[in-house]
Amino acid sequence: PVLLSVRADWYARHGDMQAALADFTRAIELAPNDSALYEARAEFHFKMGNYDQAIADFSEAIQRDSSIAWIWQNRAKTYLQLKDYDRAITDLDEAIQLGGKDHRAYLLRAEAQAALGQYDDALKDCEMALSLRPEDPQAALIHAQVLVMAGRSGEYRQACQAMLDRFGQSTKRGDFCAAARACVLAPDAVADPNVPLELARRGASENPPQWILYVLGMASFRAGKLEDAARSFHDSLEKDPEWPGIALNWLGLAMVEQARGETEAARQWLTKATTAMEERSASAVQARLEFALLRREIERSLEDSAEPKKENMDTNE
Repeated sequence: PVLLSVRADWYARHGDMQAALADFTRAIELAPNDSALYEARAEFHFKMGNYDQAIADFSEAIQRDSSIAWIWQNRAKTYLQLKDYDRAITDLDEAIQLGGKDHRAYLLRAEAQAALGQYDDALKDCEMALSLRPEDPQAALIHAQVLVMAGRSGEYRQACQAMLDRFGQSTKRGDFCAAARACVLAPDAVADPNVPLELARRGASENPPQWILYVLGMASFRAGKLEDAARSFHDSLEKDPEWPGIALNWLGLAMVEQARGETEAARQWLTKATTAMEERSASAVQARLEFALLRREIERSLEDSAEPKKENMDTNE
């Protein structure tokens, strides 16, 4: 069974998914009580987007050995893909109780709590994750995102400055671009919007991944450079059409069009973005949170722009 599992993993890495699944299944037939084999096949299904099958195999693994924290955590991650937040929280409670030193479990639970509007609990989990792994820019970014969703603007601005201080001078592109990303989640996050813009430009200077091009678009938008923002969003779309967070670019284009006064175009991009986010699975925690808070911002802007028209209609009547 072990050799079959190893070969299955090799097949999966080289794209032969049918052969991989056949070997995983054969290994389980030979050792039906081995929880590790069910967990391995569950991870395979997760990577393939077969979330229901992944849940079934994680459950089989837990039934055979319920003492392994990361299996509970991985099943919770799968529930998050299915947007079953309550079950995700239940599994993460168990994972944290079994092995509470993995900061990723707290971040995952924070996502589920934030999705349910439980912002105080989500912030506590973000803070715990940061205490366990203060050098992780993603933990700091998610903390900033939840602060925006919770409407804690003062604390959010403090978090942005803390990220700039901690990661802005880093030589790691992922670090300083995460700081830039935190600073463009809401207007007026920093006194000088050119600071995150320069970080994003530095990150995009050489063969940037699609998420950094998206950050450059948002940083340009916050700095009032609408043409540059639109160009960066389109560049990100072209860079990797399969990026799970691709809907963020369409959302950015909606914000650009609204800023230009093109309300109808903004609504069209917003509809496209919302449809895409519903159809795709955004595996990254920050992509889902970020989409929710930026969509709220553009929807409020669209509502505000409609108010004068309503007043004019009332006056004409």
